[in-house]
Amino acid sequence: MLRHSLLLALSAVPLAGERSSFRPVPVQSGCVNVIQHEPLLVYEVTGSTLIGPVDLHLVVYSDGAVRIADIADTDAPLADRGLVDPEAVSDLMLDLERYGGMLECDATIQATDVPLHTLTMLKAGTDPRGHTYSWWVPEGASGAIAARIELFIAEVFPGF
Repeated sequence: MLRHSLLLALSAVPLAGERSSFRPVPVQSGCVNVIQHEPLLVYEVTGSTLIGPVDLHLVVYSDGAVRIADIADTDAPLADRGLVDPEAVSDLMLDLERYGGMLECDATIQATDVPLHTLTMLKAGTDPRGHTYSWWVPEGASGAIAARIELFIAEVFPGF
């Protein structure tokens, strides 16, 4: 009995130099997407600067629901929610994808006194494909992405 257990255990160990054939397989739940209220964009800007902390959080949903919170001032946190035309959400997501939002990688440089920006983009549906990356200094593609998101915030939440 012990010999069979040992052989079984050893057979599960890959041979030296052998590559594992394991590849993650996307899970499809097969669920019907009856309630189309999925988060498509999560954007966060958080960290310390010379003038104080920054902590902004934005979530945009497929049905046009939008939520924003700024909790940098813990004594007077700000939050708001809105509803925009789903076409505006689609336009935002298409612009961000065109600017590279689904392809960009984490910034390789570090910066001090600059908040960290993190963007997560998801495809609509029950089993979405997503991409997340972070950067310190908004330049190049990250600069265009940050500017487009800031424009969206200014349009949806004037004066926020």
